[in-house]
Amino acid sequence: MSQKIGQLIRRSYSKFERWRKYANSRNQAKKIRDDVIKKKGYSCVTDDVRIKIKDYAKERFGDTGYSAWLELYAELREEFIEGWIPEDYYSIEMIPQMNPRNIADISNLKTFDHRIFKEFAIEPLAVKINGRFYDYNQRPLDKNQLLELLRDYGDEVVIKKDLAPSGKDIIFKHSDNVTVQDFTGNQGYIIQPSVKQHKILKELHGASVNTLRITTFFEPSGTISVKHISLRFGIEGIRLSNIGAGGLFVFLDNNGTVISNAYNGVGLESGDVHPDSGLKYKELQIPSVKEAVSKCRAAHHQFPYLRFIAWDVYIDREGKPGLIEWNAWMPGIWENEALIGPLWPEWKV
Repeated sequence: MSQKIGQLIRRSYSKFERWRKYANSRNQAKKIRDDVIKKKGYSCVTDDVRIKIKDYAKERFGDTGYSAWLELYAELREEFIEGWIPEDYYSIEMIPQMNPRNIADISNLKTFDHRIFKEFAIEPLAVKINGRFYDYNQRPLDKNQLLELLRDYGDEVVIKKDLAPSGKDIIFKHSDNVTVQDFTGNQGYIIQPSVKQHKILKELHGASVNTLRITTFFEPSGTISVKHISLRFGIEGIRLSNIGAGGLFVFLDNNGTVISNAYNGVGLESGDVHPDSGLKYKELQIPSVKEAVSKCRAAHHQFPYLRFIAWDVYIDREGKPGLIEWNAWMPGIWENEALIGPLWPEWKV
C-alpha cells in the first residue's frame, strides 16, 4: 500500500512540475509580448489572427495554450506563419527528446570543452576540478605553481565557472592580479587567455569579444544542417556579447554577409548602425564564416549523442575560428524562430 501511495505522490508531483513549467513559460511569453507592444506602440495580432493562431496551436500541438508564444512571434514578425514551434513546446517537449539531459549537461562543464573539441576550443591556462588545480595537460598544480604560471603569462585572462549560465559569473582580470580567493569551494573553474579578435569585429565593438552563434541539427538522414547563423556583439562598452547582458545581434548568410538590421534581447529591431562605432551592419563582411560552420559541423560529429547544439565561436586576428562555448541544454531559439523561422517546419508532434 505504501509503495502505491509513493508512486501516486510521484506521479502527482511530476504532473504538477509539468504544469508549473508550462505556466511559467506562458507567463514569460505574455510578459515579453506586453513589453513588445508597449515599445512598438501597437499590436498586429488582431482577433482574426488570434483565432487563426489558436486553431493552429490546437490542431498541431493539441492545446490552444501554445498560442502565447505564437502570438509573441507574430508581434515580432508582424504576421503569423504556420510551421512555427512555440518556445514552451520546444523547451518542455522537444529538447528533452533531442538532447537527453544527462548528456546535454556536459556542455555546462567548461573545464571539459578542450578535452572534447581539441584544436577548436580555447586552450586553457589552467583548470580547477574537485578542489584541485591542473594545467592544460592535466598535470596537478599547487597554489604557488598556479600563481607562478599566471604571472609568467602576463596578460588578461578570463575565469569561468562550471555549470554557470551562459555569460554569468565571468571574471576578466590581468593574470598578475589573480588570487586563489577567485576560486571558491569545490566549484569547477577554467582560466583562459583573453582572446584577441579579428580587426573587423574589434572595430564593431572593441570592448566585447563579438561571437558567431551557429546552431547545428542532426537530421534523421545523418547529415548535419545549420539552422541559423547570427553575430552577437556588445554595445556601450559592455564586455559580453551575450544578448542577456544587453548586447545585440544580426543575422548572417553562409558567406558572412549581414542580412538584417540589429535586434535586441526581446527580438525588436534596434537600427541599421552600431550605436557606438557607427558601422553599418549590412556593409560588414564577417570573415571565416564558412570555416566556422565547417568546424561546428565537424565538432557535432565528434559528439553525436545530441541532435541540436548551439555553438559560440570567435574569429581571431588571423581569421581562425575558435570555440568560446557550446550549449546543448535549452539553447535559446525563440527569437530566431520568430524572426527567421520556422526552423523545424516538418517536425512531427
